[in-house]
Amino acid sequence: LGAYNIADLRALAQRRVPKGLFEFVDRGNEDEVALRNAAAFWAIADRHANLRAVAWGHVHQAFDAAREGPHGAVRLLGTPSTCAQFLPRSDDFRMDTRPPAWRWIDLQADGSLATAVEWVS
Repeated sequence: LGAYNIADLRALAQRRVPKGLFEFVDRGNEDEVALRNAAAFWAIADRHANLRAVAWGHVHQAFDAAREGPHGAVRLLGTPSTCAQFLPRSDDFRMDTRPPAWRWIDLQADGSLATAVEWVS
């Protein structure tokens, strides 16, 4: 990665993650709707071996990544808006032409999950 400290990792993320998502995670966007203390959240979440995913909405883009925790990977699932979407990978704020969407999540008996984003047609 070429990152040697937290500042390097932040700069790398800023270059690779869509601007809106980066700002949301980094410091909260527009109305400061964000997780104010991520370290405290993960300290609690990491105690639970059965945690498979963390999902959130109202980010106007689909997001699916993983975070390695002490009990394995935890899926991070952002859900598009059921209204308008923001254009992914845009340096400036722009609306996307994609329609409203939602994410479904199906929890399996073996602890796995299936998920997808459905776009209104």
